[in-house]
Amino acid sequence: MKNLHLLNLNAMLNLTGQWLNDEEFINALGVSNLGTAMLEELKKGHEPLAELKNKRAKAHAKLRNLIDAAGELDILHDRKARSVYYHLHALGEGANDDAKADEYRELQGVLFPDGLNVVKLPFLEEGGAALALERTVSPDMRAKLAAIVVGEHTLDDLFGAWIAAGVALGKVVDQRAELKASLTRTGSAVGEIDLRGGRSRWVKAVNGLLWAIEMDEKLGPLAERVRAALDEAIAAKLRARDSGDDVGASADPQEEVSVAEDPEGDDGESDGEVDQVDQIDQIDGDDVSEVAE
Repeated sequence: MKNLHLLNLNAMLNLTGQWLNDEEFINALGVSNLGTAMLEELKKGHEPLAELKNKRAKAHAKLRNLIDAAGELDILHDRKARSVYYHLHALGEGANDDAKADEYRELQGVLFPDGLNVVKLPFLEEGGAALALERTVSPDMRAKLAAIVVGEHTLDDLFGAWIAAGVALGKVVDQRAELKASLTRTGSAVGEIDLRGGRSRWVKAVNGLLWAIEMDEKLGPLAERVRAALDEAIAAKLRARDSGDDVGASADPQEEVSVAEDPEGDDGESDGEVDQVDQIDQIDGDDVSEVAE
């Protein structure tokens, strides 16, 4: 059947999923040996695509969790950093002894060489800055911070929490970048080769069903239903494409991760990874379908 290759992953699964979950449809195929054979072929065409969709959904869910974790760690990192900064600033301003004031300002200068710009960096740079600072601060400086009590904590407690959040943020960002890469066309989570092979098997199975309906009069009652469902799915695809609503669409909104949901830093700065998010849901859209068969 012409234009079957235009259908995306979700449309394919919706069609065969309805048929394979319909007892009446299954029984109608079972009236002949040819129909029974075509039923098995439909299953072989449907199941690999369903597994791919499930794998992709899990990857999207993990990506969402990493995005949320990065945001939470960034907030914690920034709060603790600001707390240390403003406490040292206040102590330097309030000290009656010039030497003590200089000591606080020196600590502040070592911990914040660029002031509070450290909380405005992209996430990955915040992680790197935290690691570098942890190595820079001497045991003597840590002891001085530990001697300063603010409320229920020492400044060293706040410093440690700041650094720990930054280091964890760096690790989460690395994991997120790796997962994004796996969701591109050449990545392992989507598997363009697997997707192309699965789509081809699906098209072959459905064309086989159409052929069987034509060849075996016992399967004739299924002709109108099968063709009508396929015609409507293809027509919907063409309408969406002609209206411009189908560009890069997966028809599965709950799996999508938008750029707005995946900030790279406090100012929305990007290190180039964010563009990959736009590609995630194009994998089963026009970009692949046009070359799949």
